[in-house]
Amino acid sequence: MVKKAWLSVLAAVLCIPLLAAHQYELNFGGRGENGSISVLENLESLSLQVSFKSAGGAGLGYYTYRDEPSKNTPGDRLFGKQDGGTIDLGPFAAGDNIGFFLKRKNGSIVSDFSFLEKDGVLYLTFDKNGGSGGDEFVQIGSITATPSAPAPSGQPLPGVVAALAVGGMAVAAGRWRRRKA
Repeated sequence: MVKKAWLSVLAAVLCIPLLAAHQYELNFGGRGENGSISVLENLESLSLQVSFKSAGGAGLGYYTYRDEPSKNTPGDRLFGKQDGGTIDLGPFAAGDNIGFFLKRKNGSIVSDFSFLEKDGVLYLTFDKNGGSGGDEFVQIGSITATPSAPAPSGQPLPGVVAALAVGGMAVAAGRWRRRKA
């Protein structure tokens, strides 16, 4: 009897939809093509755990765009070595694309970047000399996306109520048969 109960619980758990929603997508880019992070659902926050490797004295900035990278909205702050560790870029809407730039101490901006994965480590690579060396790297330890809270629902769906009623009747019928036997 206990075995049947555990099998029923296991069957119920397996029937629950366990769809892990994709929250963002990484577009690596490459020489001549910038990478980006495409936001797939509304995010309350997007955080990067970073280590400013060879990006000495630089500030890391970001921008968002929908369709065309040239029509972008700059982020509201620059992050530097003092911000090493976890940096929170803030909230984003589904459909946003996030790009990055490096601001040098002399005020120049390096906007050619791509993502590079090497030995299982992800880097933001800034191509500052047109591909002739001297690239600068920011190591990304992890990307954490916090989805926006879904709107609370007012009532359970009718299918849930019907499933609970049918399940309750099945349990009651099983107990009734057991008492009768």
